[in-house]
Amino acid sequence: KLIDKTGADFDKKYCNMMVDGHKGAISKFEKESTDGNDPDIRAWASETLPALHKHLDHSLSCQSSCNKM
Repeated sequence: KLIDKTGADFDKKYCNMMVDGHKGAISKFEKESTDGNDPDIRAWASETLPALHKHLDHSLSCQSSCNKM
C-alpha cells in the first residue's frame, strides 16, 4: 500500500494506516479486556490499553499535521 507512494502522499497514507491500525487494536483489546475468557489475557489487555491510546493520540497528531501539507 505504501510502495508506490512518495513524499507527502507517503506520509499521509502512513499516518492514516497508523490511525486505523491503532483504532482497530484498541477495539480488540477493549473487547478482550471485558469479554475474554482467560483472566491473565484480560488483565494484560487492560494494562496495554493506556499505551495503545497514547500511540493513537500520537498517530492522530501526526495525521493532523500531514493533512495540513
